[in-house]
Amino acid sequence: MAVSLFLTYFGAADDGPILHDWFRSGPAEILRGAAGITGLELYAPEASHDPFLDDGEGPLLIAELGFPDVAALEKTAASEDFQHWLCDLSRLPATDCRATCEAFEVLVSPVAGESEPSPRKAPISYVVRYYRPAGDEKKFIAYYLDHHPELLGEFAGIRNVICYVPVAWANQTGLAESGCMFGNEVVFDTLEDLNAALASEVRQRLRQDYDVFREWTGPNTHFAMTRSRPWDEG
Repeated sequence: MAVSLFLTYFGAADDGPILHDWFRSGPAEILRGAAGITGLELYAPEASHDPFLDDGEGPLLIAELGFPDVAALEKTAASEDFQHWLCDLSRLPATDCRATCEAFEVLVSPVAGESEPSPRKAPISYVVRYYRPAGDEKKFIAYYLDHHPELLGEFAGIRNVICYVPVAWANQTGLAESGCMFGNEVVFDTLEDLNAALASEVRQRLRQDYDVFREWTGPNTHFAMTRSRPWDEG
């Protein structure tokens, strides 16, 4: 079961570049090649246009660390390097930053025209999170997984559809868990492709589907972000 640990950093927008530079030169290098980590992706905020939503400014940075299973995630999160670099917020180069963490099982779905999901390579992600409290968490997740990914896969130009379901884990990071009960991510080649998808007829049908499960869910956020892989960059 592939799982990911997400570390999400919030603060003043001007501190975003400083935080990304720090993460790339510090934690990313320290964790490079660490046993059990299958990948690292860094997300930076982008400006998109969703005709149905405007959730304001998103997080400054999201770091996604991939693992083959929960045991590997827990071992890394409890390691001395991880605790030193990622759990002590006083080390951050920006003031008044806060951070949350989330551990998810990663579920990938094929998009229209695919028999198997393609690897995630395109750089633009629309990051969606649903938070507790919820009217009926289990009913919401079951309905979402049965209906939404197939609809999302009909977006023109979409490259990937990914869902994230929380897993039970021993959080030794000292970071607060976000209260997220479900995550979704759709991936595109360009911001223009994402904006076109959000203005499309498919987006309207997705909104109608959301109206079906609205009463079962809780607060949610939608943010466009650019992803990069520091370990793949020269």
